[in-house]
Amino acid sequence: MGAELFDSEGRAVTIEYSNFLVVNTYFPSSKHGLTRLGEKLEFNGAFENRVEALRETKQVLAAGSNASAVE
Repeated sequence: MGAELFDSEGRAVTIEYSNFLVVNTYFPSSKHGLTRLGEKLEFNGAFENRVEALRETKQVLAAGSNASAVE
């Protein structure tokens, strides 16, 4: 994704097909008490930037778990 912290965690895999790309992503959790909220928001921004860049080349199907829940 272009962000060293997240690239090392292997949270996003991009698969290229002839007409489109699939980005399968496992978003980080903000954890109980929102202790990792900063990391989650940083990841969200990096993910959005990555998908926007990929959309310049082909259609993108984004899938995965965004780790969002309401308590």
